[in-house]
Amino acid sequence: MFCGIMKQNHRSVQRKFKNEYGRPPPAVKSIKAWYSKFVETDSVGDLNRSGRPSVSDETIDAVRVALQRSPGKSTRRASNELRVPLEYSN
Repeated sequence: MFCGIMKQNHRSVQRKFKNEYGRPPPAVKSIKAWYSKFVETDSVGDLNRSGRPSVSDETIDAVRVALQRSPGKSTRRASNELRVPLEYSN
């Protein structure tokens, strides 16, 4: 399909897409990127991401106790004292 689209008149394909879907077609650069991704992975979907790291219950309790003792303490200072990376403390 992709090869057929690339061989046809570019403006003709754009016009057919707009008539069919009622919006402008994706950029050629996007289509080429999707095609390359499909050839490499057999999918155009996003790859799984690890997401936000999990935090142990002990770490959560330690943060809770520290902030109850000193509610005005900065996030950076609490992070340094508890040895919890800042990305966990947001």
